[in-house]
Amino acid sequence: MKTFTSGWAFQKPDQNYFKKFIRLNNIAIDGIVYPKKILADIEGIPVLGFDDAHDIIQPDDLVLDVSTNPDLRKELEPFFAAKDIDCVSVPDYLDRLLSADQHDALLLPVAGIKASDIRKLKSAPIPDRFDAHFLDAESYEVASKLDGIFRHSQWQRLVEFDRDDPTGNVLFNVLLDLHARGLLKHLSA
Repeated sequence: MKTFTSGWAFQKPDQNYFKKFIRLNNIAIDGIVYPKKILADIEGIPVLGFDDAHDIIQPDDLVLDVSTNPDLRKELEPFFAAKDIDCVSVPDYLDRLLSADQHDALLLPVAGIKASDIRKLKSAPIPDRFDAHFLDAESYEVASKLDGIFRHSQWQRLVEFDRDDPTGNVLFNVLLDLHARGLLKHLSA
């Protein structure tokens, strides 16, 4: 069985954790399928147009659905349907691998997290805003987002945390600056 992707631009930052996972675990991607061959390869992975892919991809091969472009997806879906190939989403693929990894052999792209940790999380209750673990709403929001990301293998959402200056920090710094200038005398820092 070979592994292919249904479209994919490696430059998209929302897939950085998945790309790192592939590299850490030496998972081979045998080709990236597009309607037309636009390049010979992307980061060493062959790009296949429909003509080439038709002859290479077999029904028992794995095709990961990584295309986020709706127009491209409209072209790719009928091609794979005609070959009777179901495309698997990246979260579903990750779930399969993590469920099968009973000895924590997979290297995950986030330090300190193992497959067994994610399996335990899936059977744990979803965090509740009013349990004793959270002292403020922002802590709950962060924990809730992280829980959903790892519980559902939606690693592409980790990019939500990749901000140098979150909105809350910007607002706090503006208010702090206004207070320092004496414009908000009633505000205490």
